[in-house]
Amino acid sequence: MKRLLLLLVRLLGGFRLARAMTADGLRILCYHGFAIADEDEFRPALYMPGELFARRLDLLLQRGFTLLPLGTALELQASGRLPRDAVAITIDDGWYSTLSVAAPLLAARETPAMLYVTTYYVDKPGPVFRVCMGYMFWKTTRDRADFSRLGVPGLRTQDGCDLRDPRSRESALQAIDDYGEGECDEAGRVVLSRRVAAALGVDYD
Repeated sequence: MKRLLLLLVRLLGGFRLARAMTADGLRILCYHGFAIADEDEFRPALYMPGELFARRLDLLLQRGFTLLPLGTALELQASGRLPRDAVAITIDDGWYSTLSVAAPLLAARETPAMLYVTTYYVDKPGPVFRVCMGYMFWKTTRDRADFSRLGVPGLRTQDGCDLRDPRSRESALQAIDDYGEGECDEAGRVVLSRRVAAALGVDYD
Protein backbone atom coordinates (compact mmCIF):
# COMPACT_ATOMS: atom_id res chain seq x y z
CA MET A 1 0.00 0.00 0.00
CA LYS A 2 2.80 2.42 0.93
CA ARG A 3 4.67 1.73 -2.31
CA LEU A 4 1.53 2.18 -4.37
CA LEU A 5 0.86 5.51 -2.68
CA LEU A 6 4.43 6.70 -3.32
CA LEU A 7 4.18 5.59 -6.95
CA LEU A 8 0.98 7.58 -7.35
CA VAL A 9 2.58 10.67 -5.78
CA ARG A 10 5.53 10.29 -8.15
CA LEU A 11 3.31 9.92 -11.24
CA LEU A 12 1.36 13.02 -10.22
CA GLY A 13 4.57 15.06 -9.93
CA GLY A 14 4.53 15.26 -6.15
CA PHE A 15 8.25 14.48 -5.79
CA ARG A 16 9.23 17.25 -8.22
CA LEU A 17 6.97 19.69 -6.41
CA ALA A 18 8.38 18.72 -3.00
CA ARG A 19 11.94 19.15 -4.29
CA ALA A 20 11.18 22.60 -5.68
CA MET A 21 9.47 23.72 -2.46
CA THR A 22 12.37 22.58 -0.25
CA ALA A 23 15.30 23.35 -2.56
CA ASP A 24 16.65 26.12 -0.33
CA GLY A 25 16.67 23.99 2.82
CA LEU A 26 19.02 21.30 4.09
CA ARG A 27 17.99 17.68 3.70
CA ILE A 28 19.59 15.33 6.25
CA LEU A 29 19.36 11.64 5.39
CA CYS A 30 19.89 9.34 8.40
CA TYR A 31 21.00 5.75 8.05
CA HIS A 32 21.82 3.06 10.63
CA GLY A 33 23.12 -0.38 9.69
CA PHE A 34 23.86 -2.10 6.39
CA ALA A 35 23.28 -5.74 5.61
CA ILE A 36 26.29 -8.06 5.59
CA ALA A 37 24.17 -11.19 5.24
CA ASP A 38 20.40 -11.21 5.82
CA GLU A 39 20.02 -8.48 8.43
CA ASP A 40 17.81 -6.43 6.10
CA GLU A 41 15.30 -9.30 6.13
CA PHE A 42 15.48 -9.44 9.93
CA ARG A 43 14.97 -5.71 10.52
CA PRO A 44 14.49 -3.82 7.24
CA ALA A 45 13.94 -0.55 9.11
CA LEU A 46 17.38 -0.82 10.74
CA TYR A 47 19.54 -2.49 8.08
CA MET A 48 19.80 -1.64 4.39
CA PRO A 49 21.32 -3.73 1.59
CA GLY A 50 24.50 -2.19 0.20
CA GLU A 51 23.09 -2.35 -3.33
CA LEU A 52 20.13 -0.19 -2.33
CA PHE A 53 22.37 2.32 -0.53
CA ALA A 54 24.57 2.54 -3.66
CA ARG A 55 21.53 3.18 -5.86
CA ARG A 56 20.37 5.95 -3.54
CA LEU A 57 23.77 7.62 -3.60
CA ASP A 58 23.90 7.39 -7.40
CA LEU A 59 20.39 8.83 -7.67
CA LEU A 60 21.33 11.85 -5.55
CA LEU A 61 24.41 12.49 -7.68
CA GLN A 62 22.63 11.93 -11.00
CA ARG A 63 19.85 14.35 -10.07
CA GLY A 64 22.21 17.14 -9.13
CA PHE A 65 21.94 17.23 -5.36
CA THR A 66 24.88 18.82 -3.55
CA LEU A 67 26.28 16.33 -1.02
CA LEU A 68 28.02 18.09 1.85
CA PRO A 69 29.60 17.14 5.20
CA LEU A 70 27.08 17.88 7.93
CA GLY A 71 29.30 20.43 9.68
CA THR A 72 29.95 22.32 6.44
CA ALA A 73 26.26 22.26 5.54
CA LEU A 74 25.26 23.69 8.91
CA GLU A 75 27.88 26.46 8.67
CA LEU A 76 26.71 27.40 5.18
CA GLN A 77 23.10 27.34 6.31
CA ALA A 78 23.84 29.60 9.27
CA SER A 79 25.61 32.12 7.03
CA GLY A 80 22.93 32.07 4.34
CA ARG A 81 25.25 30.51 1.75
CA LEU A 82 23.75 27.02 1.57
CA PRO A 83 23.56 25.85 -2.07
CA ARG A 84 20.27 24.69 -3.52
CA ASP A 85 19.37 21.03 -3.12
CA ALA A 86 21.89 20.48 -0.33
CA VAL A 87 22.04 17.05 1.29
CA ALA A 88 23.98 15.76 4.30
CA ILE A 89 24.22 12.07 5.14
CA THR A 90 24.46 10.81 8.71
CA ILE A 91 24.96 7.23 9.94
CA ASP A 92 24.11 6.27 13.51
CA ASP A 93 25.51 3.73 15.94
CA GLY A 94 28.80 2.65 14.34
CA TRP A 95 27.88 -0.87 13.24
CA TYR A 96 30.72 -2.84 11.64
CA SER A 97 28.79 -2.77 8.37
CA THR A 98 29.33 1.00 8.21
CA LEU A 99 33.01 0.21 7.64
CA SER A 100 32.64 -2.94 5.56
CA VAL A 101 29.66 -1.97 3.40
CA ALA A 102 28.90 1.76 3.46
CA ALA A 103 32.40 3.26 3.65
CA PRO A 104 33.64 1.80 0.32
CA LEU A 105 30.46 2.96 -1.44
CA LEU A 106 30.84 6.47 -0.05
CA ALA A 107 34.55 6.60 -0.87
CA ALA A 108 34.03 5.44 -4.45
CA ARG A 109 31.67 8.38 -4.97
CA GLU A 110 33.72 10.84 -2.89
CA THR A 111 30.61 11.36 -0.78
CA PRO A 112 30.94 12.58 2.84
CA ALA A 113 28.93 11.24 5.76
CA MET A 114 28.74 12.06 9.47
CA LEU A 115 29.15 8.97 11.66
CA TYR A 116 27.78 8.92 15.20
CA VAL A 117 29.46 6.17 17.23
CA THR A 118 27.99 4.50 20.31
CA THR A 119 31.00 4.96 22.59
CA TYR A 120 29.85 2.25 25.02
CA TYR A 121 30.68 -0.38 22.43
CA VAL A 122 34.03 1.19 21.67
CA ASP A 123 35.08 0.51 25.27
CA LYS A 124 33.25 -2.82 25.53
CA PRO A 125 33.27 -4.54 22.15
CA GLY A 126 30.52 -7.06 21.65
CA PRO A 127 27.12 -7.32 20.03
CA VAL A 128 24.22 -5.06 20.95
CA PHE A 129 22.54 -7.52 23.27
CA ARG A 130 18.85 -7.03 22.47
CA VAL A 131 19.48 -6.87 18.73
CA CYS A 132 21.67 -9.98 18.94
CA MET A 133 18.99 -11.89 20.85
CA GLY A 134 16.25 -10.84 18.43
CA TYR A 135 18.38 -11.86 15.45
CA MET A 136 19.16 -15.30 16.86
CA PHE A 137 15.50 -15.97 17.67
CA TRP A 138 14.63 -14.90 14.12
CA LYS A 139 17.45 -16.99 12.63
CA THR A 140 16.78 -20.29 14.37
CA THR A 141 15.10 -23.11 12.48
CA ARG A 142 14.29 -25.14 15.61
CA ASP A 143 10.74 -25.74 16.78
CA ARG A 144 11.70 -26.03 20.45
CA ALA A 145 14.58 -24.82 22.61
CA ASP A 146 15.64 -25.82 26.12
CA PHE A 147 16.46 -22.65 28.08
CA SER A 148 16.34 -24.33 31.50
CA ARG A 149 20.10 -24.10 32.05
CA LEU A 150 20.42 -20.39 31.33
CA GLY A 151 19.57 -19.34 34.88
CA VAL A 152 16.92 -16.95 33.61
CA PRO A 153 13.89 -16.70 35.96
CA GLY A 154 10.76 -18.06 34.34
CA LEU A 155 12.67 -20.22 31.84
CA ARG A 156 13.37 -23.23 34.02
CA THR A 157 10.91 -25.61 32.38
CA GLN A 158 12.50 -28.84 31.19
CA ASP A 159 10.11 -29.48 28.30
CA GLY A 160 11.50 -26.54 26.38
CA CYS A 161 10.09 -23.42 24.79
CA ASP A 162 7.72 -23.87 21.85
CA LEU A 163 9.29 -21.56 19.27
CA ARG A 164 6.40 -22.11 16.87
CA ASP A 165 4.06 -20.28 19.24
CA PRO A 166 4.57 -16.51 18.81
CA ARG A 167 3.54 -15.73 22.40
CA SER A 168 5.83 -18.38 23.88
CA ARG A 169 8.68 -17.26 21.66
CA GLU A 170 8.23 -13.57 22.51
CA SER A 171 7.89 -14.30 26.21
CA ALA A 172 11.16 -16.24 26.25
CA LEU A 173 12.95 -13.54 24.26
CA GLN A 174 11.67 -10.81 26.60
CA ALA A 175 12.73 -12.75 29.70
CA ILE A 176 16.24 -13.27 28.31
CA ASP A 177 16.50 -9.63 27.23
CA ASP A 178 15.43 -8.36 30.65
CA TYR A 179 17.74 -10.73 32.50
CA GLY A 180 20.74 -9.92 30.32
CA GLU A 181 20.25 -6.17 30.52
CA GLY A 182 19.29 -6.09 34.19
CA GLU A 183 21.44 -8.76 35.81
CA CYS A 184 24.57 -9.22 33.65
CA ASP A 185 27.61 -7.12 32.84
CA GLU A 186 28.91 -7.04 29.27
CA ALA A 187 31.04 -10.17 29.69
CA GLY A 188 28.06 -11.95 31.23
CA ARG A 189 25.86 -10.94 28.31
CA VAL A 190 28.36 -12.45 25.88
CA VAL A 191 28.36 -15.72 27.85
CA LEU A 192 24.55 -15.68 27.94
CA SER A 193 24.40 -14.94 24.21
CA ARG A 194 26.59 -17.94 23.43
CA ARG A 195 24.41 -20.20 25.56
CA VAL A 196 21.25 -18.95 23.91
CA ALA A 197 22.84 -19.50 20.49
CA ALA A 198 23.63 -23.09 21.43
CA ALA A 199 20.06 -23.65 22.62
CA LEU A 200 18.70 -22.21 19.37
CA GLY A 201 21.18 -24.03 17.15
CA VAL A 202 22.55 -20.75 15.75
CA ASP A 203 26.24 -20.11 15.00
CA TYR A 204 27.03 -17.26 17.41
CA ASP A 205 30.38 -16.40 15.83
